[in-house]
Amino acid sequence: MDLKTKKVISSRDAGVELLRIAAMFMVITLHYMDKGGLLADWNEGVKGSANIYWLLESASLCCVNVYVIISGYYSFRSRFSIRKLIILLLQVLAYSAGIAVLFFAAAFINGDEAFLTQWKNLYNLQFFALPVSNGHYWFAGSFIMLYILTPVLNASMDKLDKKTHGLVVLLMLGLFSAVKSMLPYVLPMDDRGNGLVWFITLYVTAAYIGRYGMSFIKGKAVTAVCYVLSVLGIFISYPIFVSLGKYVGDEVYPVQIPSAYNYIFVFTAAVSLFLFFKEIDIKNDVIKKIIFAVSPCVFGVYLLHEHLFLRYEWPKFFGVSADEGLLGALLRYAGVSVMIFTAGVLLDRIRIMVFDICEKIYLSKKEAFDYLITGGLTTVLNWVVYIVCAHAVLLYLVPAEKVRESIANFIAWVAAVIFAYITNRIFVFHSDKTGFGPVMKEFAAFTSARVISFVIEQVLFVAALYIMDDIVAKLLIGIIVVILNYVFSKLWIFKKTPVEKKDVQ
Repeated sequence: MDLKTKKVISSRDAGVELLRIAAMFMVITLHYMDKGGLLADWNEGVKGSANIYWLLESASLCCVNVYVIISGYYSFRSRFSIRKLIILLLQVLAYSAGIAVLFFAAAFINGDEAFLTQWKNLYNLQFFALPVSNGHYWFAGSFIMLYILTPVLNASMDKLDKKTHGLVVLLMLGLFSAVKSMLPYVLPMDDRGNGLVWFITLYVTAAYIGRYGMSFIKGKAVTAVCYVLSVLGIFISYPIFVSLGKYVGDEVYPVQIPSAYNYIFVFTAAVSLFLFFKEIDIKNDVIKKIIFAVSPCVFGVYLLHEHLFLRYEWPKFFGVSADEGLLGALLRYAGVSVMIFTAGVLLDRIRIMVFDICEKIYLSKKEAFDYLITGGLTTVLNWVVYIVCAHAVLLYLVPAEKVRESIANFIAWVAAVIFAYITNRIFVFHSDKTGFGPVMKEFAAFTSARVISFVIEQVLFVAALYIMDDIVAKLLIGIIVVILNYVFSKLWIFKKTPVEKKDVQ
């Protein structure tokens, strides 16, 4: 590929990255209009300035689809990366848990007992600690699940010819978009485009566009017109579905159909907008540098302003109100959107710098950190199994408290040993032992070492029960056991012979 071709591709990539930035402003717009209470009820009639707010809403609804299409356009021809997945998970966790910690700390310092009473419980703590599993950020959860499936999707699409690939796209759009867009009834399988099925549909569509293009819709003028018509289609659909709702006797669901991400006009708006920006050729190097510097941070804007503790508070803080005059409301909307976007980008830029520093530190002592990570996961598993057994499963089977706790501790140890051996062998010490005999010998050595550390743990645990709570004892003794097990694994079980060391070098 010559230098001129590379420059053209870079310029067009800048157009797509500019769309990523624009789409985040659309995300802010949706949340601003909804949580700011600016959207009038269509069943009660939308008049005057309320139509402007609904037009902005209609123009922004395609933002989620745009993000997935952009990812699909790039990901279908790239390799799956565990590193990218881990960083994405850690990014979501950093915002979910980090902001929660700040709020809890502020409440503790200020003596806000009402806040602590409401939020300080096991359910809420695990909600912030496991944001992907618990749906703290629904988009992040669906998007991460989609990314995990990309190797399977890419391998499947590699075997499709153009005709078959196009047929698959049409069938998926028919089933998950066209049908629900015409019927004013709740469909049991419809998730309004918030779930994995719709994201896969968008991904497969984006891969088709990346491979074959869209011959029947191309050129900036055509795609711009298609986007505008799609937005008008969304806007006009609301009163139509209000009428249909009255006809079928349901004034709640039908009017919600045009705002679903898998509504047909929302889909066509996203595709049109993507094709429009894909054709933008940005030649100015300064503008391209700004775009490429900002676009990696826009996901942080979403994670910041949609945190559970913030999503309903920032519209109040900025004084968003439907009672304000149109000009003032639009100026406030523009100013608040820029402030939220800027704050999110700056914060995520700091997050990227911190992650980069942490990654360098991690790579400098990779084996030790891998062991700490797997050791931490092993400890968590040990705790979970212990708590479940000691305080639930064995609660009525073994009435004697200290006997029950000791049995639960043994069961937790067995589960932890099996998990620890697998993770240590694969991810930490990268054992090259193969065959039943060598692997069993290695496992026997691993188990023997864990028996030694387990005996030490049991002695310390039983003794500690007389002077402290069992959970506290598990925590303190667990730290000692992790250190002992690393020494055993490093110097005995997974120790490489001089020949193996030479091969590694």
